[in-house]
Amino acid sequence: MKIIKSCILVLLLDLAAGPVAPAQATTTTHLVQSGTSANLQLVSSIPSLQAACLADVTLYLMGSSSLQRTGSVASQGAFALLIINDACAGVYEYGSVFVSLSSGFSTGVRSAALSASIPVVMDHFGPDGFTNVTRTLQTNLQWASSATDTVSGFNHSRYSSQNISFVQNGRSVFSYATLTGQVTLDGSALITPTAGATASIETSMSASVDISR
Repeated sequence: MKIIKSCILVLLLDLAAGPVAPAQATTTTHLVQSGTSANLQLVSSIPSLQAACLADVTLYLMGSSSLQRTGSVASQGAFALLIINDACAGVYEYGSVFVSLSSGFSTGVRSAALSASIPVVMDHFGPDGFTNVTRTLQTNLQWASSATDTVSGFNHSRYSSQNISFVQNGRSVFSYATLTGQVTLDGSALITPTAGATASIETSMSASVDISR
């Protein structure tokens, strides 16, 4: 709450320093948004369509939540980018999806959890040509980050013209995280001893003031 009040105070002071226009009807919009995302980059393998072979799998997965403080509008969802390269069978698949979630993604103090079933429609290229197939990701994942291993960033933007003045301040905090749980692809586990995974949590907040004359 202190961060939000400080941002709004800076925004108002910044606008006050701008050019003074003749008195006329104005519309002022205050917008404060905050959000958290939990991210996973994973390289793994699943059984190939060809016997005694493996297919390479690359997965980028993100669970996210956001809150628009004005009106308390909250939302959450999950994004997945999935690539399957089955060289033994001559098959390549690519697909991405964003799904809105009514539940399944939760956040805590330097932690997050995602439990969801995510269908991904894939572009499938193989010996028989092109088609679409649907793959299903099932997640039961938990992220936990350290309070000390973080990177913070700040941004500020300001625009002013005869009719519009706009100021925005933002802050984000990124941290690597330890990951527990499992994600499966059509029932095959992707988090295995031979898989490579990078997990992180990022929080952000922005406050803006928009004045239209």
